[in-house]
Amino acid sequence: MAIVLSAEALLGEGRRAQETVLVDAAVMQRFKLKVGSELDAATGEQLLASATALGTYDAATAALALRGRSRRELERWLMQRKHAAPDIRSALERLDDLGFLDDESYARSYARAKMAGGKTSRRRIAMELSRKGIARELVDRVIREAGEEEGFDEGGALEAAAERRARSLSKLEPEVARRRLMGFLLRRGFGGEEVRKVVQATFPR
Repeated sequence: MAIVLSAEALLGEGRRAQETVLVDAAVMQRFKLKVGSELDAATGEQLLASATALGTYDAATAALALRGRSRRELERWLMQRKHAAPDIRSALERLDDLGFLDDESYARSYARAKMAGGKTSRRRIAMELSRKGIARELVDRVIREAGEEEGFDEGGALEAAAERRARSLSKLEPEVARRRLMGFLLRRGFGGEEVRKVVQATFPR
């Protein structure tokens, strides 16, 4: 619901003559608002604070609707968009209470999806989850369990990644192609010795 607050209610220097804010049913009940209600300055400021908190929560739910995120990832996203720290904490706590933020479930789904693609390494998945703010002990457990569930074959993933990348390098000089393929595979977290063997098999000397 939209509420129009007058400058008299806001009493803030430099405010517009009127300011419109959105409030939810809980705020309406808390402030006992109804059509024609007159607000004093203190109530007006509290109402604005509640409205900004609601705006942060709405932004957070919209972000989660687009794609899953870890708690830390969502927090960073809100910070980048200049939401106030207290409003961010409030939104995250509310989402926690509602069960919409679950780092373990998110990490498991992320790891399984990456492994199902068959072209990345456990180490690379672990690095990506760590960057998303997932605790290390949870990362290790989720990757182990997801690997067992998916029957993940890292050697096969390495060969698939090498084969796919090699197609785009086939027109280069062999030495240049080997160097670029090696760098590509190492950046994806595959082990050095395994990478050297696959590179040699893909572009023999």
